[in-house]
Amino acid sequence: MLVFLLAGCPSPCVGVGCAEEYPAALAGVLTGLSDLTAPPASPRETLLTVEGTDALGTDWGLALSAGVVLIGSADADAVYSFDATTSGTILLSDVDVPTLLGEASGDAFGHALAVVGDGLLIGAPRRAATDFSHQEGAVYWVGGFASGFSSDDLIRSAALRVDGTDQGGGLGSLVKGCGDIDQDGMPDWVATAPLDSSGATLGGFVTLALSSTLPPSSDTMQTTTARAIGAWWTGSSVGEQAGKSVNCDHDLTQRRAGRVDSGAEDVPDLLIGAPFADAGSSADAYGALYLIDGEQLISGPLFLQASRILYGLEDDSWLGWSVDTGDIDGDGYFEIAAGAPGGVAGAGEVFIWDGREFAEDGMDAPRYRLQGEEAGDAFGESVRLLDLDGDGFDELVIGAPRRNPTTDDAPEAFNSGVLYIFAGADRYQGWLPLMSAASADIILSEEQQYLRTGQQIESGDFDGDGLPDLGLLHRYDPSK
Repeated sequence: MLVFLLAGCPSPCVGVGCAEEYPAALAGVLTGLSDLTAPPASPRETLLTVEGTDALGTDWGLALSAGVVLIGSADADAVYSFDATTSGTILLSDVDVPTLLGEASGDAFGHALAVVGDGLLIGAPRRAATDFSHQEGAVYWVGGFASGFSSDDLIRSAALRVDGTDQGGGLGSLVKGCGDIDQDGMPDWVATAPLDSSGATLGGFVTLALSSTLPPSSDTMQTTTARAIGAWWTGSSVGEQAGKSVNCDHDLTQRRAGRVDSGAEDVPDLLIGAPFADAGSSADAYGALYLIDGEQLISGPLFLQASRILYGLEDDSWLGWSVDTGDIDGDGYFEIAAGAPGGVAGAGEVFIWDGREFAEDGMDAPRYRLQGEEAGDAFGESVRLLDLDGDGFDELVIGAPRRNPTTDDAPEAFNSGVLYIFAGADRYQGWLPLMSAASADIILSEEQQYLRTGQQIESGDFDGDGLPDLGLLHRYDPSK
């Protein structure tokens, strides 16, 4: 009896060290951001919420297209399709939803997703190229699936598979659509293997798939390798993990349509994040962004082929964990926003490079520096530039998934995370060179332990109003 009294009844785990109590993921589509003066009250106030289970894990890919949300579960080696006729909260295990299955169990098929043109990119970073190799990874492209799919299928027909070439590299850890870099009228795409060691140990690898060089479509799956589809780059230093983030949407070296008079077209450039890159012998894990000129695609080590390199400002700041580009001030030049979630004792930072200064003046120093509110917030783990309200100025959306939006007296909100939105404006009206995350125009949070709002942010016009909605990935306990 004494033993029973001492043990008592089990109580819920609260605060630090309780992550294992939240073994499932949920994804939501956040709409209603067209009026920034009347935003949703919470990041959980979503048009559609899809809840997973323990078996589906927390390793989910997420992509939005017109009227469609696509969700990948790496643990289930599957991708699921939901259209805009679906709303409310859905438990994925309780509904009959169209499912696309990977080739083999354990490939982590669905870990990363991206819409490219009318097709869907799917990363499978744990796929082995042969029976005698280990996790080179692979990327699949399936035409027509950008609009979702209506029946169950196995990823085999009318698809392209691109295999990684380095054991343990994990090609498909990140996949992303690009602009038209090869100027053939079709979008291109990138895939990364941050743990690739073919250039330097864990230096990372990025491959650019040019649509003009891909194998022709066929009724059967076509296969090729990551070094045979366009151009590729390897990380230059041990452990830098190049390819943790990539952006390839815009021409960053000139004004939008800057060469129309000469008959030439704007060619998107690539920014490749390497968050654990060192900036010299005494600058540990400053992080770096490598700029690859879209008109000079020469494969090789990033340190040699990058036209410019941007570094973080302090040890363990991890610049390049996230990166995006867009036009915040509406002047036709594209700004660069990059996250350094380890900066300022883990509070995190986001740096903004002014597009005009970067393109015309060659300015490598950021104009703005935004900082997280408290140590450990990981502000900048995700960043997006999107024109949420259609006014011609891109908003800056930043996630701080490790933030506790309350106080130490409320451990039940530990790691609930926060989403910050800074409104775009002509000449950055109201912006200061150094700003706190607390100065954001919109701050969205939900006091739910380990929710980790802001760990992943995707976009697409799910509700059909012509403006981008936000796809958010969270973590939760399905037993509650």
